[in-house]
Amino acid sequence: MILDVEHRLNFNYSGFISESSMELRVEPTSNNHQTVRSFYIAVGPVTKVFRYINWLGAPTHHFSITDYHKEIQVISRSVVETHPKHPDLEVILDSVEDIPTDGPILDSLMFTDLVVDSPRLREFCNGVDLSTPLGGVIQQVVDLVSHHMTYASEVTTVATTSDEVLDQPGGVCQDFAHLSLAVLRSLGVPARYVSGYFHVAEPTKPSESHAWIEFYSPTFGWCGYDPTHSCLPDERHVVIAHGRDYNDAAPNRGVYVGNASESLKVEVKTTETEPTSPLDLRDDIGRIEVPVYAEFPQITKTTKPADQMVAQQQQQ
Repeated sequence: MILDVEHRLNFNYSGFISESSMELRVEPTSNNHQTVRSFYIAVGPVTKVFRYINWLGAPTHHFSITDYHKEIQVISRSVVETHPKHPDLEVILDSVEDIPTDGPILDSLMFTDLVVDSPRLREFCNGVDLSTPLGGVIQQVVDLVSHHMTYASEVTTVATTSDEVLDQPGGVCQDFAHLSLAVLRSLGVPARYVSGYFHVAEPTKPSESHAWIEFYSPTFGWCGYDPTHSCLPDERHVVIAHGRDYNDAAPNRGVYVGNASESLKVEVKTTETEPTSPLDLRDDIGRIEVPVYAEFPQITKTTKPADQMVAQQQQQ
């Protein structure tokens, strides 16, 4: 399947802010499960956008805006061909005891601020039978999480921990992923967070980013599972980034200076498309437009530095 993914982020502020810096993880990478055909990103107000590969291998864009502004718009657009090769759980016959616990996968066994170890977690998963092959252990874990949780929007935040989900079993894909990671790591199975997109053919409302997990098999390497939809990642899933939890793979993160509150509107639109030539792809990218905003001189003339309330707030 070839998917055209458009991701829009619109940051609005209650007053003018004098400076902002932001990191973005919205660019897919080619791997065994997908091939990126094109990628485009635009930022407004106009500023220079830089790109680097972070320590987890994710393309990361970053920029700063040093003029006064009340709004930031970001539009990214990706054309990705998906060809997933995740093995069925039934064929993953490794023993949990044979999984290595050191080297590069050590980070995927460690708990974090969002993926929390606790007596409550150990009690939650003490019925999982580790004598079964790894695929069977994964099936038990996803069944456990699926039976415990109910999908519910606007009941959790990006700061909600896996332990909090145990007490209030409602949440979104991020919460399904965090609780699954906590259970797997408590059982000694390396597991990592995946940030990306999920294609819905006929959506009833604007989509947002999606999240699922990958676990490590000595035989197959990193294997995916989507605990929110109780399925293997398929042609509808587009991977953006991996991490220990949401904080490593968040689509956006940054700070700003100014006495203003921030609101964020996110929209993701995925569309099935047909193969096109490289020239056609460049034409498609060129049609995306982003408004830009200039400095407001009257603000700099009337505001004294001592009167400014300088704040740094986390952008999510």
